[in-house]
Amino acid sequence: MTAVLVGFWIFKPKLVVDKAPVIVLDSEGQYHVAAASLADYFVQAPFDNNYLKIKYTRGWFQDRGIKTRASEESIRKATNKFPDPNARHAEYVG
Repeated sequence: MTAVLVGFWIFKPKLVVDKAPVIVLDSEGQYHVAAASLADYFVQAPFDNNYLKIKYTRGWFQDRGIKTRASEESIRKATNKFPDPNARHAEYVG
């Protein structure tokens, strides 16, 4: 999957950006909830499992009082609480 567009998904009324998940539209036209928060997205997204870069990024957020999840698996699990973005898209476009 190659990310084409990345943004916040405001999937319900009155959802504020700091509570919105990060969503990706890939090169195949499919949506994916990438992370439950922007901090989690930055921790896991761009580093191809490079442990030192992930550790540094997580530490950068934590030094500023911003919590991140402890592992890539926990980041993935946290996305399960959100609706399926592809199903939601189908509701709007038919």
